[in-house]
Amino acid sequence: IGATISFLILGYLIYVLVKPEKF
Repeated sequence: IGATISFLILGYLIYVLVKPEKF
């Protein structure tokens, strides 16, 4: 479960880096 949460966090961070204009 912890690994899955970490993967989701990494994916979110990547999304933020790819789409900074949304933030």
